[in-house]
Amino acid sequence: MAMDQLLQYAAGKGYRAVELPMGGHFNGAYGTLSMTIVVPDDMTSFVNGLTTAELAGIVSGARAYDVDLTLPRFSAESRVDLADALKAMGMTALFDPDSADLSGITTDETLFIAKVIHQANIDVDEEGTTASAVTVVSGQGMAGPGPGPTHVQLHVDKPFLYFIRETTTGAVLFMGRIADPSASS
Repeated sequence: MAMDQLLQYAAGKGYRAVELPMGGHFNGAYGTLSMTIVVPDDMTSFVNGLTTAELAGIVSGARAYDVDLTLPRFSAESRVDLADALKAMGMTALFDPDSADLSGITTDETLFIAKVIHQANIDVDEEGTTASAVTVVSGQGMAGPGPGPTHVQLHVDKPFLYFIRETTTGAVLFMGRIADPSASS
């Protein structure tokens, strides 16, 4: 993918970033979505130091530039079983057939939660970005930079991070890492 247009761009110690508006509205009129691409100089040290505040600083430090951008098409998918994480956070009763109380759903049988699976898919190409996520709960019954040039080049040809955010609140809805952009195109 290649484009040359006015975009929000940031460069700082150890990274370069660009924000791509996704258009449309998220959940009605509550805000818009954007995808922030961050290309770190050193992925490991950047990720180890990345915090919510750091990401917010990258986004707030971005300024409008005419960006000559090349970005590989990519698809990413993640699938995670959340049962162990939820149990570790103290949500154990719902997974225990003897102590789960889901009688608000049905009293015909005793229910408990067997699995909680979360899956997210991202596809980015010349047409735009498609992102989707679903969480399935399976029950079971018993019985920033300083002043700079107005035109920059950002050719994303090394590992990068992406963050799909709701721009009003800054909430990150999807995030991921592309380790080998040459394999994604």
